[in-house]
Amino acid sequence: MEDQRLRGSSTSSTASASPLHTLRHARRTTLNLVFMAVYTCAILAHLHQNAHKLIQSTTLVSFFITLSFFISDIILAIVWAMLQCFRVVNVYRSEFPENLEKVMKKSDFPALDVFICTADPYKEPPIRLVSTALSVMAYDYPTEKISVYVSDEGGSQLTLFAYMEAAKFASHWLPFCRKTKIIDRSPEAYFASIHSWSSDAEKIEMGFKYGSLIEDHYTGYRQHCEGWRSIFCKPKRPAFLGDAPISLIDGLNQGRRWVIGMMQVGFSKYSPISFGTRSMGLIMGLTYAYYCAVLGLLIPFTIYAFLPQLALLNGVSAFPKLSEPWFVLYMFLFLGAYGHDLLEFIVEGATVQRWWNDQRMWMIRVLSCNLFASLEYFLKCLGISTYGFSLTNKFVDDEQSKRYDQGVFDFGVPSPMFVPITMAAIINLVSFFMGLMQVLKGSNSEGLFVQIFIAGFEVVNSMPIYEAMVLRRDKGRMPLKITTISTCLALVLYVLASQLLFL
Repeated sequence: MEDQRLRGSSTSSTASASPLHTLRHARRTTLNLVFMAVYTCAILAHLHQNAHKLIQSTTLVSFFITLSFFISDIILAIVWAMLQCFRVVNVYRSEFPENLEKVMKKSDFPALDVFICTADPYKEPPIRLVSTALSVMAYDYPTEKISVYVSDEGGSQLTLFAYMEAAKFASHWLPFCRKTKIIDRSPEAYFASIHSWSSDAEKIEMGFKYGSLIEDHYTGYRQHCEGWRSIFCKPKRPAFLGDAPISLIDGLNQGRRWVIGMMQVGFSKYSPISFGTRSMGLIMGLTYAYYCAVLGLLIPFTIYAFLPQLALLNGVSAFPKLSEPWFVLYMFLFLGAYGHDLLEFIVEGATVQRWWNDQRMWMIRVLSCNLFASLEYFLKCLGISTYGFSLTNKFVDDEQSKRYDQGVFDFGVPSPMFVPITMAAIINLVSFFMGLMQVLKGSNSEGLFVQIFIAGFEVVNSMPIYEAMVLRRDKGRMPLKITTISTCLALVLYVLASQLLFL
């Protein structure tokens, strides 16, 4: 017993002297909590004012406009509240894998099962899959503890041939990696010196749970519900190499698939808002619920993209005047949300340009991915439509790659998903200039300021769309068919709104 106590003490001392990781709390956590409290009070005051305005409405137009904004703001408030669950406790971890052998023998290392999945060699280049498999096999880890499984749901002969060739190459690559102790053990990364990284290339320590188009997210969610605990690991040197779509239409199709998958989870018996919160606790459950709740952003984004602008075109004021106290509250809610988001980006090492691109993509994604995914999901529920698993194209076209590197959007495909965002861009542009003309004429400038501001903000966000419609002549320009359809539909929407709502 004494020997056992001594050995236990020695192991504990070694572990404390050679930690595998350390944890520190972010200094901004307290500020986040203070901001949440203040912003929550502002939201409640804003909703109270909207409810009061709704009750006091004297015309059908004012009642409809106020009710639309009231519903939109409630949804935005719910989504914002769920988002704050990610910010309740911010921590940073530092990992020390070099200490692993100091606290555990190699023979005691846990076994790893690595699953590599593919389905279409024409959308997922076999060379990338081969490189993934070879990098896993070359892990600095006991070889008898690693099992690599390749699942090719397409049954491709090309993929099979690629792996047969990879097996031959492995006899040279693996000894080379172990001998030279190179860091980049993906052949593609090593030979091409590629340093764009992502966590999508490899799926480790689990099998997939199906029943959703986002089987990786669903698997992690269900495992957390079943009691698994995980730690977010973000080493300074990125751990994985992966691909992301560089074509806008590929990105939107991927987003549409994710949205459908989130709806499948959100409307299932394993919904995070009910099953998740019971299984994992309120905070963790709400973080998963957030991903499903963002689907509801389609309602407020659509309303704020069109209704204030249509009201502006008809000279109808929908927001407080500059001289009213409630105007200050509107500005605080707007600037507070965007400012807090920008601060998070800056603190985490991102640039202002990256933040701007990210928030600009929200409107594009919601009005395209969320809209078409919702239609597809509910048509499927009615037995009218079916959806399948659509792989993201990972082959790179040289011209697309050049435009991507230059930060230029690629609208070259005449996709219906471009129609709603182009409609929004057209209506916001027209309403912005019409609003400015009314201000120059001295016509109710105080009452229309917020609407002009919203339209102007959307115009700035939509600059890539205007360029693609009018200025560009490359293959990534907006197809004339999409521009024509969007212009006609925008005109129809304006006429209908003018006749039905703003008589």
